[in-house]
Formats: sequence, C-alpha cells, structure tokens
Amino acid sequence: MSRHTLTLDDTLYEYLLAHTLREHPAQAALREETARHPHGGMQISPEQGQFMALLVKLIGPVVLRCCLVRVHCGPVISPEGFQQVFGRAILAEHPRLALEADPDYPLAHFDLANLYDERGDRTKAAEHYQAALKISPNYADAHYNIALLYQGSNQPMKAVRHWTMYLKLDPASQWANVARRELAKLRSQAVHPGYRR
Repeated sequence: MSRHTLTLDDTLYEYLLAHTLREHPAQAALREETARHPHGGMQISPEQGQFMALLVKLIGPVVLRCCLVRVHCGPVISPEGFQQVFGRAILAEHPRLALEADPDYPLAHFDLANLYDERGDRTKAAEHYQAALKISPNYADAHYNIALLYQGSNQPMKAVRHWTMYLKLDPASQWANVARRELAKLRSQAVHPGYRR
C-alpha cells in the first residue's frame, strides 16, 4: 500500500489534495493516527480513501457488515484510537446500522446488547443477547454475557442455564474458570438459601 499513489511531484500532489479532497475532520484525524501506528505502512492514500468512501455510499449499508467483521478481526488502528477519533456515539451506531442491513447478524445484536448493558439498560441488553442466541444458539460469548446479566439481575436459574451452556461450548477458554466459579456460587446459594460469599 502507499500513502501517495499518483505519480505527481509533492507540490502538485499537495495542491490536488488541498482542492479535491473532501475529508471529514474525523477521517483526517484517523488517517494521521494510523500513519503513526507500527503497521501504518498498510494505510491507503487519502484519494483512495475518498474513492472507497464513494463506493461504500453507492453500494449501501450492507458493506457495514464487512466493516464490522474487519474491526473485530483486528483493525490497523487500536480500538482506543478509533474511540478517541470517532467517540462512543459512533461506535454505538455501527451495530444499529449493521442490523438495518442484516437483522439476522448475531454479532451486531451482541455488540448492541453490550452497549445497552454498559448503559445500565438490562432489559434491552437481554433482548439483544437473546436475539443473538436465537440466530446463533452456540454463540459462547453471548451465553457468557447474558449469564452475567441474569446473575446481576437476581435471576439465578436463567444464569445457571447460560453458564452451563457457555462451559459446554467453550470449556477451555480463559473465561471458563470465571464461569465455573460463578456457577458454583449460584449452585451453593441454591443449596444454602440466604448464604452469600
């Protein structure tokens, strides 16, 4: 990849960018931050980015699903950098837009559930975790998060069901020990009502 694709001298290239590039300030900031990243050499030039943005507008929001997959597979820019440039509000819009493009996209439901959970709206969070699990019943992370949500909402039977399912799906993950501990805690409380550790 190259940050300078046209075979023009620097003065003419800068003039071209100054008079033809229609870049949102957030895009410029993202481009500048990405350039400082150790893998910033993979960054495209501004005019290529503008052309790709035009293509995205022409193709429509279905492309957003691919963009979300890229973000979850490891972006060139760190999530913290993305959040600093675009803010939390724009991150919240991605799952909504992805759901508009594809209502059966479990990752968008999962991300939206996480956002609602962070905001303290457990009802909407539960709805979207359930929607993700309806589409993808073996989605281990959704089982994990909804188990936490139910446990924190004093719904132990539902929490036990999802902790159990999580451990069945992902018994060797780094979070499996947490799930086992929480499951044991809930079972202990069921045997000894009123007892809490």
